[in-house]
Amino acid sequence: MNSAYEVIIRPIVSERAYDLMSEGKYTFEVAKSAGKEEIAAAVAKLFNVHVTKVNTLSVKPKSKRLRYQQKGKTRSWKKAIVTLAEGEQIAAVFELEESLKDGAKECVAALKNAGMRVAMLTGDNEYAAKRVAEGLGIEGTVANALPTDKAAYVERVAQQGRNVLMIGDGINDAAALALSSVAVCMGSGAAVSIAKSDVVLMRDDPASLAAAVALARKTYCIVRQNLAFSLVYNAVTIPLAMAGYVAPAVAALSMSLSSVAVVLNAMRARSER
Repeated sequence: MNSAYEVIIRPIVSERAYDLMSEGKYTFEVAKSAGKEEIAAAVAKLFNVHVTKVNTLSVKPKSKRLRYQQKGKTRSWKKAIVTLAEGEQIAAVFELEESLKDGAKECVAALKNAGMRVAMLTGDNEYAAKRVAEGLGIEGTVANALPTDKAAYVERVAQQGRNVLMIGDGINDAAALALSSVAVCMGSGAAVSIAKSDVVLMRDDPASLAAAVALARKTYCIVRQNLAFSLVYNAVTIPLAMAGYVAPAVAALSMSLSSVAVVLNAMRARSER
């Protein structure tokens, strides 16, 4: 059986819901699998009231317009209207919401534009996770995730032959960070997570993650260019030098020039940031 906090996801705060409160009726979003008796018991436990009736309704997805003229749909959810015993009331209901960090949505968009698949693993409940994921533009979400669940997810994706970049900052992220291909931790993260990470972002700014990924890819591209240049250069000049077609002084000078060319090409990674 689910706990009361898993059954009652959030109160519905709307004009219609406020009107119903005057009749002793309160509206909640509830777990899709919850039955009426389970909902009544959860409300009674959370608010110390007596419930006389529960009506439920499945809310279907609706079409909505997203940014950049993309079409999408709202999520489906289950609504419960709970009637309390005469004379009883719930003093107050609140809906708390976490605010997104500045630059987080742009960071996710940059990662997706770079061809990366983005997923969010969180210990929060399903409603809170989906709410944040929708705000960030993330499709894949795993809610109510324990540290072992996060580690299992990373391991499962890695077994599919994919490289996994894991970003975390808490103690509960350490196991998943250890199993990822590349582990990234924010500088303000827990010591154990920093110890398990390959990269530590010193600025607590999501934009720095996108910048780090772009820089890593640029560096990898430059390394491949330098290796290709060195292989071609050696394949051409060494046989010519051995055959005596290139004077020793010219060979020494060209070797130095090739080294300079490789260094200058490598410096592009810094100049193009």
